[in-house]
Amino acid sequence: GNAAPVSANDHQISGIEQQLQDARENNWDGVANDVGKYADSLLAWTEDYKKKLDTNGAEIEIDVTSFIVNPSFETGNLNGWTADNKTVAQVRSASNLYYKGVGSDGDYLLCNLQTSDSTGVSISQTITGLVPGTYRLSAMLGTDYGKTVTMFAGDKKVSVGAHDFGLFYLNKAIIDNIEVGDDGKLLIGVEAGDWYKADDFRIVCVKLADDN
Repeated sequence: GNAAPVSANDHQISGIEQQLQDARENNWDGVANDVGKYADSLLAWTEDYKKKLDTNGAEIEIDVTSFIVNPSFETGNLNGWTADNKTVAQVRSASNLYYKGVGSDGDYLLCNLQTSDSTGVSISQTITGLVPGTYRLSAMLGTDYGKTVTMFAGDKKVSVGAHDFGLFYLNKAIIDNIEVGDDGKLLIGVEAGDWYKADDFRIVCVKLADDN
């Protein structure tokens, strides 16, 4: 989804809730029956919304993948991404059996292969406009037996190996507890190293920064 980040706080939600309670109590009669029903539906909505706002310190799930430019390479190129060498980092058709990666999303995926030594170059992107808070980044990555590929987000990293079924399959890589500050920026990408395939980058906000 293309959900935007949420910036409301407990005080704002409580104020809205009180106004809706007043509307329901003052208008629930034969003359304004529809107004009362509308207030009831909005009250139910605010209760659901409050759960998503982490009002009790629990984790939330707000998909902000739309803040990543070209997260699944569906433009058919590296638009939005920086690569150390774009002749090595190539976006390929997922329908081509030579580049296929089971577990990829859409029609394209990144195949990052220097054929002379079976290495891959780094790719990266700076996400901007994020609300301060804690995030989780995931992507589908693949490489060959005995090799690893490393994804990063800010100062955090995770490495995954080849899928049990081999180089035509992708594994899911996940980085948790990524902190985004007031500048709303986060550098993400994959490090140079062994050759790799990559696709379907996703980012989720799991906790809003403390307003206090």
